[in-house]
Amino acid sequence: MWAVFGRHIRYSVVVTGYRTSFTCAAVAIALALTGCAGGVPAPTDAASSTPSPSRTSTPSPTPTAEPVAVAVASRILVTGSGVSVLTDTGEVLVDLPFSTDGATAAAELTLVVGADPVVSTQAGDSECVDAGTTYDWGSFQIDSPVGFFSEPGAAYSIHVYEPATGNGLALELAPNVRSGSSIAEMLAAAPGTLDTWVVDFGKWLVDPTVDGRYGVVVNEYPDGSVFSFGAPIKYFGRSGC
Repeated sequence: MWAVFGRHIRYSVVVTGYRTSFTCAAVAIALALTGCAGGVPAPTDAASSTPSPSRTSTPSPTPTAEPVAVAVASRILVTGSGVSVLTDTGEVLVDLPFSTDGATAAAELTLVVGADPVVSTQAGDSECVDAGTTYDWGSFQIDSPVGFFSEPGAAYSIHVYEPATGNGLALELAPNVRSGSSIAEMLAAAPGTLDTWVVDFGKWLVDPTVDGRYGVVVNEYPDGSVFSFGAPIKYFGRSGC
């Protein structure tokens, strides 16, 4: 009986010791967990908690527009077929064939010259004056409609008296040939035909039509220079006009 009880006691002690050990272990674990949860805070990762600096985008530079070359009128050229406004390089800015309505031609030339013409109406006669409307800028004029002096089918004609307009546009009958140029310069640039009947000064025909009756008629000064010119004018010198 004792032996059994003694064994029971020993067994009980062993079991109690086991329980005691288990209890201590549980307490240690609980303390460890309590220390993690409510004691010293866990260290944080500084790299992850510090906000990264935001990148500031650099604005792209605004592209600078390339300068656009502006074509500038420099001369008005009179030929046997019409009037053209050109640049220094020969680019045609305005082309006005003599078939262009006179009022339209006057409006276009007004824009180029930058001044309004003096407008008058001619009744005309049977000798030297064509009936119609004259648009006069002083250095040159156009007449519309044209009369018997001008080529049939032409809606307007032009007469040039000065080497340039008031705003400096050259008035030419050939490249670099204008009122005041020598006849020799004219012939070098645009060979013409001379009407030798006129004693005081000659009349030259430049850029003639196929029949040789119309074109740019050039009046010559006695000193051998260009006095005035017009187109598309009939070429003759015996009419007294």
